[in-house]
Amino acid sequence: MKKLILFIAFLFITNFTFSQTYLLGPQEFNTDILVHGASAPVTSWFAPNSNPQIDFIATGGCTNSWVGYSGSWNSYWGNFLRMPQVNCTGNDTILMTFDVSHSYFATQPNDWCRFYMWADAGYKNNVISVKIDGVDVTYDSGVNGKGFKLDQLRTCAQVQILFNISAIADKSNILFYIEPSCGYNNSNVFSFKFDNVSIIGGTSIPLPAPTVQASVVTFSNVGLNQLEANWTRGNGSNCAVFIKQTNSGNASPVDNTTYIPNTAFGSGTQIASTGWYCIYSGTGTTATITNLLQATNYRVMVCEFNGNPLGEKYNVLVSTQNPNDTITGNNVGINEFNEENLAISTFENGILFSSSKIIKSMKLYSITGNLVFSNENINVNSFTFSTNSMTSGIYLANIEVNGKFIFKKIHILK
Repeated sequence: MKKLILFIAFLFITNFTFSQTYLLGPQEFNTDILVHGASAPVTSWFAPNSNPQIDFIATGGCTNSWVGYSGSWNSYWGNFLRMPQVNCTGNDTILMTFDVSHSYFATQPNDWCRFYMWADAGYKNNVISVKIDGVDVTYDSGVNGKGFKLDQLRTCAQVQILFNISAIADKSNILFYIEPSCGYNNSNVFSFKFDNVSIIGGTSIPLPAPTVQASVVTFSNVGLNQLEANWTRGNGSNCAVFIKQTNSGNASPVDNTTYIPNTAFGSGTQIASTGWYCIYSGTGTTATITNLLQATNYRVMVCEFNGNPLGEKYNVLVSTQNPNDTITGNNVGINEFNEENLAISTFENGILFSSSKIIKSMKLYSITGNLVFSNENINVNSFTFSTNSMTSGIYLANIEVNGKFIFKKIHILK
């Protein structure tokens, strides 16, 4: 009966709305901010010097620098990193997130990391669940609380720990702890490093899933390696924005999964292995996306959602101009893209594309990167495009011929 009650409570908690309020971080540890010693002010990132301490390392992290520990003959090493005091007032659930890289030895099943907090003048083991890259890996040690086992080698994996703080009387000064430990004393090099640490707050207000999807995704300031995406909000409490290197398909985020955003393409949480990466999550209507390739198709989709961390309910339906795609610039000039299998000729109020191969699709973009025409099912050797509805200007045509994408600059004068 006890297990059943806990399970029902978890379902209840994860179906509330979540404001995506960052209460702490993301902390990237770009500089050494750790305080060592026997004690430290509650406003600091504290790594005690009892046992070898968790330390700052300037290189090799998920974003350059990181904090952690590495060593052998560890004599059953364990130590913690305590975060600065966090005011969690008004929240009933808390999501801790960070990126982790750690060692793995099949002969060391006792290596693990646990999470807990100090609140109401005592230590609290009130973790609900632990997910890594969207997979539940919660390990319950009993009296020592919950965490996860170092049961495989991980590199820059994204960890999400959900806490239930609904029973905490004073939520204004909570201290959160990350405590890795090595259960052995041998020559194996145990390591545990982490960065990009965040504390995110969640409230307890039941809401239905969003019924109105975000729409009208547009692009501006499209450059060689970055672009700005804009959209119109639906009726969710938040929205998650995903991008993929493609010009077709849709993003389908999974319910009860928190996608951690990063505006550098490829660095946010990916939807499974689909190539769709989260670049924004919140209440806004714009994001600048970096780390893009030149002259490359990218597709952006915005999904409205309600719900707590690990309890999100996503609207995955397509809507007007959502998803939408664009193409980044190229510093060699678009006229230098040539293809012997494609011929282009013009006539009054039209353009003829012809090839000895099958022309599968064509998309036309404005000079600012917005899609103005799309036909993904041409599938003939010649294709006529009418310019009657076009305005004067320079456009970029992306034509797929025989499995290859060909780019042509088109100048329309009227």
